[in-house]
Amino acid sequence: MSRIPRLSHEALRDFFYGIHTMFKAGYPISDCVSLMAEEESDSKTKELFSVLCNGLEDGAFFADVLSDSGAFPHHTVALLRVGENVGKLEDSLAAAAKYHEDRCRIARQIRDALTYPAILVMLMLVVICVLLTKVIPVFNDVYASLGGSMTGAAAGILSLGQWLNGALPVLVAVTVGIAVTALAVYLIPPARRFAVKLFCSIAGDRGILLAVSRANFASALSMAANSGATFEDGVIFASEMLADNKKASDRIKKCLSLLEEGTPLEDALKETALLPPSSCRLLKIGMQAGSGDESMSEIAERLTEEAERKIADTVALIEPALVIITSLITGAVLLTVMLPLINIMKII
Repeated sequence: MSRIPRLSHEALRDFFYGIHTMFKAGYPISDCVSLMAEEESDSKTKELFSVLCNGLEDGAFFADVLSDSGAFPHHTVALLRVGENVGKLEDSLAAAAKYHEDRCRIARQIRDALTYPAILVMLMLVVICVLLTKVIPVFNDVYASLGGSMTGAAAGILSLGQWLNGALPVLVAVTVGIAVTALAVYLIPPARRFAVKLFCSIAGDRGILLAVSRANFASALSMAANSGATFEDGVIFASEMLADNKKASDRIKKCLSLLEEGTPLEDALKETALLPPSSCRLLKIGMQAGSGDESMSEIAERLTEEAERKIADTVALIEPALVIITSLITGAVLLTVMLPLINIMKII
């Protein structure tokens, strides 16, 4: 088989949803994968599914053929193996599909949150550059025709425009380079993971990043609980899922140390801020009532919605802020140039 890249969250979501739907209807797992292969249009993915099907027909376990393919995340395969061993494969498939669906939603929100402001910033810079390099020189010609010249701030703005006009080829090359780099990071998974890790290390673990890491962690625990694993094992699996976020990984390590010392799960999660206090209380009540997996699913859904809301709120603030900044800069530049011109016209 030719080299198969690791599947994206979208592909994993569709795969596990499809397998779960057919397995729940009573199809053998090998038939489920075979039907998925028949419906797949991408040649490489179709080849992958065919290899999985062959392994299942030879009597291998579902989790083993997924692991051998190298196309599925280790933590997801590990939890499916737990579900398969304890007779909860159907629940594990549903949990895996839900986990990757949540990751798709948050990734889509983050992508939109970064793309739209980036476009607005580019437009803002273009408007300001055109104003400084094309419009301001016109005013300078008007001053010259009236026998005067720009002075003070207006002269400084004119000089800046002239410098920008001379450096325009370099600025265009830099802009294209940044755009190409951003596209490469978006399209190449290793580069994307490196960028995420670098951004998390620089920006820390607060605000939106904290909300996203909590949502990811809660989804990992929910997936573990619904696959038949213990919450403690879920914390270990979550450490693999959040490996790109060093701050979150450090908190998970501290949580595991507290658990080894005998600290109750909800207290360890609260002390390390892996989950907010309200979620820890809900989990504690659920565990006392014998429905910890259901409580964890509810917590994961709430935290995912909270992360999406924080991202949307941030975008809603950035958009008008950029418009206001552009308007203020444009207005300040025009007023700086036009007010002296108006005074000259009055004298004439």
